[in-house]
Amino acid sequence: MRELNVGGVPRGEDYFGREDLIENLWARLKRDNVLLVAPRRFGKTGAMYRLLDEPREPFHPLYINVEHIMSAADFMIEFLAALLRDHHFSRVINKLREETKGFGRFLRSLPESIDVGGIKVILREDTDVSQQWISYGERVMAMLAKDKPHLLLLIDEFAIMIDNIAQHSVEEAERFLRWFRAVRTAPETKARFVFGGSINLIATLDAMGLVDTVNDLSIVRLEPFDTKTAKRFVETIFASRRVKLAPKIRDTILELVGAPIPYLLSVLLTAIFDRQRATRKKVSVEMVNAAFQDDLLGGATAAVFRHYRS
Repeated sequence: MRELNVGGVPRGEDYFGREDLIENLWARLKRDNVLLVAPRRFGKTGAMYRLLDEPREPFHPLYINVEHIMSAADFMIEFLAALLRDHHFSRVINKLREETKGFGRFLRSLPESIDVGGIKVILREDTDVSQQWISYGERVMAMLAKDKPHLLLLIDEFAIMIDNIAQHSVEEAERFLRWFRAVRTAPETKARFVFGGSINLIATLDAMGLVDTVNDLSIVRLEPFDTKTAKRFVETIFASRRVKLAPKIRDTILELVGAPIPYLLSVLLTAIFDRQRATRKKVSVEMVNAAFQDDLLGGATAAVFRHYRS
């Protein structure tokens, strides 16, 4: 049965209706890096997870969420930790032993059972990565350029990270953005990057005089479902629960939601099925309207639903 993901990220068979988007992303990644742009809860993370879960040659994907990161050094620590915990890229990072004495001692003393959080703590406290993040970044990217399959780095909530860094230091944000652009556009770079960003990222960088640091990225805007896909989504969810769906009920659901954003559809459908279980009655137009008015607009989700609907 397909699950309605209201709080989580849809994966596997729960990821629905974005086949054209995924094909578009893979096509662009043959030649470009991508900035995936949309408001929150539009499905950026779900699309990244799809790339992660179903990789295509010549890439090996790696996903990191950078929303909590406050500095360029912290980004490098997050990046190195993710590489070290990946069965493929850990081999690449281990080559730093030969070049960096202190880092080599760190790698030799690293317990095999340690998790990513532990790795990040040790990287921050027992190495010079925080002070020499540019140097480590350049060396790691040079090593990755010689490796196959190529890295596909999926960076979620990139815009929030840049805002965090800029609030502390605009100069550091500029240094990081210019370094990252140089890495991406270097002739020897084989890696590709997908950045998940909010709709105001470009405008924000333009106001800072830094829009040129992302002008190499191919922008893909994530849109709501089209009407045909939205209808198919509602029909599929009802069918997976063996609940009869009349066209009038389907059309009422779509009319109430407004723009058929998958998240909004999932929230409303969840409220409908919750009400059906509680009342043990058939789903009707009246039940759909009651779920919308009472459970969504009058319930705990009212503020969130109104925000996304608008």
